[in-house]
Amino acid sequence: MTDTSATTLAGHGRPIAPSRGVLRPLGLDEVTITGGFWGDRQRVNGTALIQHCEEWVERIGWAGNFDAAVEGRMPGRTPASRSPTPTSTS
Repeated sequence: MTDTSATTLAGHGRPIAPSRGVLRPLGLDEVTITGGFWGDRQRVNGTALIQHCEEWVERIGWAGNFDAAVEGRMPGRTPASRSPTPTSTS
């Protein structure tokens, strides 16, 4: 086994803990992409890519698999295996 800890990798640091660093990840409600490279990607995804993928899913017959999953008709599944597993609330 190879030891890849920070002590054996000369010149490399350790991962930071975002809660203690100067920078922190942003929440989804803290970011708005309004243009540029990523704005263009979002526009393409919203107007063309998703529709293109949906058309291919229909064309090659994969959509039926999603319908079967929603309806509980997946191959190899018995009615008993479709029911949710009871969980304890105590």
